[in-house]
Amino acid sequence: MTMKKMITNMKALAALLMVGAAVTSCSSDDSIIGEPDAPQVYTMTVEASKGTNGTRALADGGTTLTSTWSEGDKVEVWTDDGTTKKYGELTAQTAGASTTLSGTLSSLPHNDETLTLKYLSPDYDTQDGTLTGSAKSIDKVCDYATATVTATVSGTSVTTTAASFENQQAVVKFTLKDNAATPKAISPTALTVRDGTHTVSLTIPDATYTTNGDGVVYVAIPGFSGKTVSLSATVGSDTYTYDKASVTFENGNFYRITVKMKRQASGDVLPGKFTVNESGLKVQFSPGNLQYTKSTSTWSFMDHQYSTVETMNQNVGDNYANQDVVSLFGWGTSYQTIASYGSAYQPWSTNTTNTNYGPKGTYNLTDTYANGDWGVNMGSGWRTLTQAEWAWLFGTNSGNRRSGATVGATSNARYTEATINTDGTSVNGVILFPDGATIAAGEATTWGNINSKSSWGTKCTTAQWSALEAKGCVFLPAAGSRLGSSVSNVGSLGCYWSSTAYYTNYAYFVNFSSGLLDAGGNYRHYGYSVRLVRQVE
Repeated sequence: MTMKKMITNMKALAALLMVGAAVTSCSSDDSIIGEPDAPQVYTMTVEASKGTNGTRALADGGTTLTSTWSEGDKVEVWTDDGTTKKYGELTAQTAGASTTLSGTLSSLPHNDETLTLKYLSPDYDTQDGTLTGSAKSIDKVCDYATATVTATVSGTSVTTTAASFENQQAVVKFTLKDNAATPKAISPTALTVRDGTHTVSLTIPDATYTTNGDGVVYVAIPGFSGKTVSLSATVGSDTYTYDKASVTFENGNFYRITVKMKRQASGDVLPGKFTVNESGLKVQFSPGNLQYTKSTSTWSFMDHQYSTVETMNQNVGDNYANQDVVSLFGWGTSYQTIASYGSAYQPWSTNTTNTNYGPKGTYNLTDTYANGDWGVNMGSGWRTLTQAEWAWLFGTNSGNRRSGATVGATSNARYTEATINTDGTSVNGVILFPDGATIAAGEATTWGNINSKSSWGTKCTTAQWSALEAKGCVFLPAAGSRLGSSVSNVGSLGCYWSSTAYYTNYAYFVNFSSGLLDAGGNYRHYGYSVRLVRQVE
């Protein structure tokens, strides 16, 4: 073969190869592009026990809280601190006191790394008061338990040391009763438990008491030590309250407590009687400061004399406009229709234009404008004290209330600046002494000045304050003040509106702080507390 023919044949062969390559590259059955690699799978196995305080499937064992695993329970795998990274999820393979947890991880921990295993993140406000058996029982929504283990890595497999889970909340079985001479069970539709740090609020269906029995409510709550516990229960239109100081609930423990609660109906007045003018007119105070709930458009009294919305919600700062429950009102914001009112007469208003508050001009919240008084929202007879009545009560102007009360060696005792509940969550404010009360020196830890300023000099434990309250004493908490949406001085300043106008854009109020007590006037757009009274018939 000649060189020319060889070159020609080579060209033809090359052309055929190119055609073949083109045909091959278009074939869907024989692609040269491979499938992507499958993600790496890492497996983990853990032998898990209930631990010393138990973990799962809660049951009331009579004296202790027992717990076991249920097949299919899910456990999350986290890094040591339990917050920064979740490796994956494990599943309980069997039911019982012990089980094998196994599953897959998205990445591989280091050999000898400490891991945190977490069962269920608690949602305390969704619990319905039952321990087990419902969609919202504690074992479904609040059973929070953790364990720490050390990882051993071999290839793509992870094994660990044995996991001994510990509960991360206490469970309390409350049996709720009234405090009558012969106590009877109460079965509230709502129950709130506060310890000064945590607030757990339950909505309780009828089925709870069908399951538990009358008055029995199971509550899961994060553990705490040496705090004052406050309970508030709603039964029909009534509120029942209970307080106990120096309480400890340890995580992982189960408690049984029978609680005798004090009934505080919304229309009740406190027992103490107070003279508020020279003619001898007497009033009784409401059981707590006034509050308004936006979502339900309802007015109510706070659970306790020392309660403040701002303290309970820890919502101090510039968030007042977003609060659902408010208690620092611009003057005359009763939300009652008055033709001469401006556009900002809502209880929640943060408007700072003074002419938008109260009857325009120098009209008081009386007579023609009586429906501007906050008391009209709470039923017949409730009203706000006038400026002259506040002054007579404290003795800040000419004339002093002739109370006839004695505190230790002090006669005609009217008030003292105090810190109460000193063994739990302390609250600053003013104690008012009712007419005719006789109070021994030993009924407070320390007495500050009586009838004059003292920088919260009087100190009372929770039990001491409860005894003073039973004698008719009134407490005005230092609930702070508000300007626009900003709340300040909660716990250090108390400001209470009167029903008396003071010039066109001002109204009278009484205020107190450490070493200060005064009655004067201020702009109507400021948000101050309101405490109502009823005249003694």
